[in-house]
Parts: sequence; C-alpha cells; structure tokens
Amino acid sequence: MKKISYPVSALLFASLIFLSGCGGKKIAARVNNETITMDQFNQRVQEVDAAELAPALQGQGLSHAGEYALQNMIFEKLINQYAAQQHVTPTDSEVQAYVAFAKKESNPALTWIPPDPFRTDDEWTRVARIALIERKLAMAPLNITENELHQAYNQLKAKLTPPDTYRVRVILNSTMQKAQAALASLKKGVDFKTVALTQSEDKTSAAKNGELPPLADNKQNPYIHAIVSAAKQLKPGAFTQSVITVAPPPTQKGGQPVYFLVQLIEKIPGLTPSYEESRPICEMQVLDQKDPNALMRVQENIRQFKDKANIQINLAPYKNLMNAK
Repeated sequence: MKKISYPVSALLFASLIFLSGCGGKKIAARVNNETITMDQFNQRVQEVDAAELAPALQGQGLSHAGEYALQNMIFEKLINQYAAQQHVTPTDSEVQAYVAFAKKESNPALTWIPPDPFRTDDEWTRVARIALIERKLAMAPLNITENELHQAYNQLKAKLTPPDTYRVRVILNSTMQKAQAALASLKKGVDFKTVALTQSEDKTSAAKNGELPPLADNKQNPYIHAIVSAAKQLKPGAFTQSVITVAPPPTQKGGQPVYFLVQLIEKIPGLTPSYEESRPICEMQVLDQKDPNALMRVQENIRQFKDKANIQINLAPYKNLMNAK
C-alpha cells in the first residue's frame, strides 16, 4: 500500500484540534468565554479537604472530590464574570484585607465564609474573593453611604472593643497549709517563678513557672474570676499578700476549695479596632437594617446568571453537574 504523506501544516492543525484547548491544554469545562483546563481541575481535586465534603454525611452537598472541585471552579468563573458585568470586581488589596478580617473574625454570619480548619492560603484568597463579591453585590443597589457606616461604627464601638486581658502567674494548692507555706517562701524573697515551679500543685502552669495564658474576666468561671479580680488590684511584678480561697461551683458536687496566689505580669488593654478594621462589620449592620434578605437576593441573581450562561463540561462523569436548580 502506498504511504500517504500529509503537509506538516495539516498535521499541526489536526494536533491542535485534538488537544482541544488554548496553548495545547485539554479543556475540562468552558464557562461562557473562559476555560478550565484539565491541569487546573486535577490540581483543585487534590486540594479538596475533609471539611468541604463533610456536609455530605448529613445528606447535603457533594460527596466526591471531583464533582465538588469542578462545581466550585465553574461557580467561581460565573460569579467573577457576573461581578465584572455588575462592575463590583474587588481589587487584590481588598481581597487580602478581607482575608485578614475573616481569619480574625471567624463568624460565618459576618464573613459569609464557612469554617474550614484545613483551608490553605490560596483557598483563603479564593473564598474571600467570592464572599467579597457577594457583599458588594448585596450593597450595590442599596446606596449605603459612608455616613451610615460611621454611624454604625459609633453604635458598635463598645461591643467591638475586646475586654482587658491579664498575663499572670499562679501558685495553686489543694490545702490552706500548703498555700500558706508557699506565701511564706514568697515573703522571704524567693522568686515567684521558683515557688510556682517547686510548690504549685498545678503541674501544667508550674512547668511554665506558674504562667497562664492571657485571661479576660469571666464571672461564669469562679477560678478565672478570682484570679483576674486579684490581678486587677496588683501592679506588674507584685503578688497577692494573702491566700485566695475559691470554692467549687455549685454544679461540681463533692468538689473541694482551691487556694491561689497570683502575680501580675502585665495588663493588656482591650483596644478598640479602627473604623477601617471594623468596616465589614459595619457594612453588615447597615445591610441587615436595609435588606435582611440581601444574601438570598444575591444568590438568586447569580442563579439566574448561571441559567443563562453557556456551560460546557467535557468530562463524561460530570456532564449533568450543573443541571440542578
């Protein structure tokens, strides 16, 4: 049989058609005029974590990493396209500022970001961008002014200010006799850290020379309340001159009193966050007042945009992934 030769240009054209994508990369899906490559899809599948699939255990959400990854990649394309159409695309600096806010706040009712202890920095950027777009879409038709946001800040300032916290060392004993012996050592000039290390019966704090994590007052916890109340009366470096006796809470049946000595290391004043730091919370305050159903409105608008979008999925197992309303 005679061998047929094809022009090099024809072979090149055929190979480009076969690869079916820009730059010779295979395409997993197309969303309007944008593509998701197989490389991008495979990378995202590897990033899906247990928290993202956990809702499937309660019958909610997708249960397989592949469908979860592809659905989210398509959704991200859609919402970014819709943001561009509505002129609310956030800048990179806005996104990073929102990441910082969301990591610090952690309340999904305020951040519109679900909790995920496994989230990477790249994933934080992605979910923060989506949440920020949704917030901008929610606020856009409401014409929220800077004056309204400043008023909200002034109303919320007291609630936004964290309580003072105290760094302290403690010596804890189970009997008054042991506590008095520890106090006697302190009054003889033995360093508080040394006495805590050698005479405190709380092994965890004793191993750290008596130091506890910073404490804020908590009247529901009699031990913390007693320690903080004592610390408030001290200057840094000073210690209590008498033993503090704390009775067990009524719910602790059969509990025995404990005996404390407290040294103040430092008081850490609760600082009121600035307006810029609190802006997302102020926005939520005004948004809830003007349109309590704002998020539902935004989600419906995005759904309508999705229904009109040209979505092509080239992966056979996921052909019908975006058909659900």
